[in-house]
Amino acid sequence: MMKIALFHNPSAGSAVLNASKLMRLFENKGYDVRYRSTKENGWEKVFTEPFDRIVIAGGDGTVSRLAPWLATRETPYCILPLGTANNCARSLGQMNSVEDVI
Repeated sequence: MMKIALFHNPSAGSAVLNASKLMRLFENKGYDVRYRSTKENGWEKVFTEPFDRIVIAGGDGTVSRLAPWLATRETPYCILPLGTANNCARSLGQMNSVEDVI
């Protein structure tokens, strides 16, 4: 089972996907999900655990917030673009739907 860290900004964009719905989508596909809201204090502590993949669900601010943490790791990551502009995801070619990311 693939273990993923799911970093989510619950207020990104139109806030269509809440935490429980987002987690359920990943878990229903067989992933072992460790969810962290980037709005909560201490979200970065999850980086003490090993993961097979990191998913960033949010917009440009969420991606920018996680970028320094991702730069020091070799864990693959993908962006689930939930923001308004999604310039980071667009420039990295990661403008995939929820279904495609999962």
